Amino acid sequence: MANWIVAHEGTAEEISADWTEPIDLLFLDGDQSPDGARSSFDAWYPFLKIGGVLAVHNSSNRQYSPLHDGYRRVVVESVTKPGFDKIRCVGTTTFAIKRS
Repeated sequence: MANWIVAHEGTAEEISADWTEPIDLLFLDGDQSPDGARSSFDAWYPFLKIGGVLAVHNSSNRQYSPLHDGYRRVVVESVTKPGFDKIRCVGTTTFAIKRS
């Protein structure tokens, strides 16, 4: 399994700037601020393949600390039909399949 994992040191935006490969799974769980969460999503969303799985941690429908609701906002604003399908929240993580 070690040959499947490659660690990249840097921010989501820094790593995505040089990224070229499509991805099957995008797991978002980093900067929880609205600006940070939006920036991470916007940086990586284009690389997620059609049919790929998006997983967004800390995105359940609950009360959040001030400025700690960024991924909830991303889900409400952007993880919607018709762009995504099979949208489900399990615990605190929202899962969806990219459609377009």
